[in-house]
Amino acid sequence: MAGKKTDFGILLPTRGLLLASQDTQENPDPNLIFDMAKQIEAYGYQSIWVGDSLLARPRLDALVTLAAVGAVAPKPKLGTCVFLPAMRHPLLLAQTTATVDFLSNGRLILGIGIGSRVADYYFEWVALGIPPEKRTRRMVHVVEALKKLWTGEPVTTESEFFPFQDARILPTPIQKPGVPIWFATGHGRFIPAQYARLVRLGEGAMMNLDMPWEFKQHVENIEKECDKQGRDPATIHRCMYLSVTLGNDAQKATEEGEGFLTKYYLRNWWEGRWGPFGPPQVIIDRINAFQEAGAQSFVIRFCSYDQMAQLEWFTKEVWPHCQ
Repeated sequence: MAGKKTDFGILLPTRGLLLASQDTQENPDPNLIFDMAKQIEAYGYQSIWVGDSLLARPRLDALVTLAAVGAVAPKPKLGTCVFLPAMRHPLLLAQTTATVDFLSNGRLILGIGIGSRVADYYFEWVALGIPPEKRTRRMVHVVEALKKLWTGEPVTTESEFFPFQDARILPTPIQKPGVPIWFATGHGRFIPAQYARLVRLGEGAMMNLDMPWEFKQHVENIEKECDKQGRDPATIHRCMYLSVTLGNDAQKATEEGEGFLTKYYLRNWWEGRWGPFGPPQVIIDRINAFQEAGAQSFVIRFCSYDQMAQLEWFTKEVWPHCQ
């Protein structure tokens, strides 16, 4: 296990909250979000995270939620896992992210991605008037604009998607030179363009759907790309986004986890890559393997409707063995 203390964060169920309300036919209770955020802070976790989607996988708005959560949990970092910048105009996004970072006293982390490659979700992009095949280029243009706008200086861009002149956004983020951007990387694939974007524009890499040996390979590939671009690889944080379901019966835990995720994503397309599911030791072993592979932090998503029970169990029987 890595000698340095590993940071752990917890994903809030901003989609799970709506899924649970569909089953009970009752209005969602926002107190679950606030109560869980306060408990995450009370346990001493380093960060709180939320996901992002508009139509394909409905949930609470990511940045609005983090702004509200930041007021009731004033210590942990606040992150998106992951946010879809290509769906937003960079001027509006620069103002919103800077505002959240300002109000939270410099605690925002913007984990970002290009959006799922699963064609079932493309209607979300089409509804926004965005050709799905252009979402990667749009994301890059947004990130490039954000980094300039966060300086507070006038910005002019001739981007094919977002041309504007002498635009100046205030406030600027508390964090300088801006909010850290962590790129979603991996997903069981090794794509050179991902590493090139990350090293050129990012402060961190967020892996998911990867096995420990794949995580290690990503780390090595990132280091090689850093050599190409003349960047110190130590300046890129390495995070693993891990989906778990705790249960003493491994089969039942797997059924619960897979069932939750199938409803979450509308169908099972991940070929068993989410997990681990099962007793605490199964989770501990997987986390330790990722630590050995180079993970510096984890975002934990509980694939269960009983989020508070999973959080308590993880805190008492898993987390102490993984730090």
